[in-house]
Amino acid sequence: MQEKWCWEQGWIAKRKIRATSQYCKTEDHDKRPHDDDAEVPLWPSSQECKPVCSWHTFWKYWADNYSNINSGDNGTCVLIGEDDGAQQEVEDAVDEALKSQQAKQQAAIDHVRKDKK
Repeated sequence: MQEKWCWEQGWIAKRKIRATSQYCKTEDHDKRPHDDDAEVPLWPSSQECKPVCSWHTFWKYWADNYSNINSGDNGTCVLIGEDDGAQQEVEDAVDEALKSQQAKQQAAIDHVRKDKK
């Protein structure tokens, strides 16, 4: 989760040890490369890196606000101690968000292709 969040802010998070989930200091993170040459640039050179908090602060915030959600290495989230109805609500919300994101990406690709014609 921390790596994805840092990536979206313009940084490549570095782990202290690959096998652990502890990260280096934020000032040791590399900047995310720009992708101006991509068909649909997701991080063009006009984007600037945004500040990120430390791993400890991120973890503390997550533990305080999302203690019932556990994140696996593959990025999947699992609700802990919730009934099946709540689990289904979360799965439906995630599915809806993914569909919305895919539709936005496809619209961006279509727009770029249309402009290239």
